[in-house]
Amino acid sequence: MKTTKRVFAGLLTIALALSSVDAAHQRDVTVSIDFGNPSGFSDIEIDGFSGDKEQSIIFDLLRGEFEENAGTYLPHGYTLNVKIQDIDLAGYHEPLYPRFDGVRIMKSIYPPRLNFCYAILDDDQLIVEEGNSSLSNVSYLHGFSLSSRRNDTAYYVRSLIKDWARQDLGYKLK
Repeated sequence: MKTTKRVFAGLLTIALALSSVDAAHQRDVTVSIDFGNPSGFSDIEIDGFSGDKEQSIIFDLLRGEFEENAGTYLPHGYTLNVKIQDIDLAGYHEPLYPRFDGVRIMKSIYPPRLNFCYAILDDDQLIVEEGNSSLSNVSYLHGFSLSSRRNDTAYYVRSLIKDWARQDLGYKLK
């Protein structure tokens, strides 16, 4: 278990370093994320644990994904305000099988889900667009990806954010 956490911490460090390199090529936008009431979230467990440390890891990954995509799709000077209402990571920890503690069972009946409301403000802080999004991908296991990040803890929820940004930010604001 310690080895898994060390590997995960190393991968997280590399991912954050790579995302900071990509951030240099993005526009200057402000992103504000409010995670509301994490105790009411459906599933933010890592390796069967859902303490403050695990929440912090998930929140940092999701915050980074929103920042990266807002910087890609929003015009210079815009602000994206997001209030997370629920997070449900892909897969499920089976509590009935203690020997599989820390193993996330991936089935199509356990899709990733993310619910949030958002507001996009222009450089004069006027609301350009606002709305609620309820994202899910029941066919998350059937997609093709060359990414080695598929084993990343929040990969599938982060993919939901990336798809949302491309569809809602990329197309609507052009």
